[in-house]
Amino acid sequence: MLHEIQILILAAGKGHRMGSTKQLLPYLNHTLLGNVISVANSLALGKPLVLLGYQADEIKSSLGQVQADFAVNSNWKKGMGNTLATAVKNASANNRNLKAVLVLLADQPRISKAHLIRLIHIYRQKKYPIIATEYAHGGGVPAIFDKSIFPDLLNLEGDQGARQIIRNHTEVGLLASDDEEVWDIDTPDDYQRLLEKDR
Repeated sequence: MLHEIQILILAAGKGHRMGSTKQLLPYLNHTLLGNVISVANSLALGKPLVLLGYQADEIKSSLGQVQADFAVNSNWKKGMGNTLATAVKNASANNRNLKAVLVLLADQPRISKAHLIRLIHIYRQKKYPIIATEYAHGGGVPAIFDKSIFPDLLNLEGDQGARQIIRNHTEVGLLASDDEEVWDIDTPDDYQRLLEKDR
């Protein structure tokens, strides 16, 4: 079944500040990436599309038989913007019913199902073409982008991800969240603190 909202999980980067492959780090009963996939699957929007790049084969093997589709961005070194553009292009080509994408990051393992459901609910009210998570300095991902925003997403390149599109757009709905929920795990200290919180 093809759903109107496709979940995209961006997991292509090397994670220089971590000093190791973030997507492979153990977390709860999964890895960081595996946990985000599990939350995505709980939304019952069909299989998420996971964009891999750095160490793609090893990361995919670590996930076992998860319910997800995978694509590899061979140009992952060009940055997150390039990976997101690749994801949107792939999703558009494979789903004739596509109306929007929900963009998640592999390094936000504490994101909750409840927050994502709220994003989807606001999007379905059709008030805004972009529904983003509110941060101190503006909107960011997780976020939902209507099909009308796809041309902007497809033009992304380099390390410039969705944030600039969100912050430049005049019609954006923002959804507040717990800072810990949307906390990016970027460094060994972040990872250690994550493990201590979720023992």
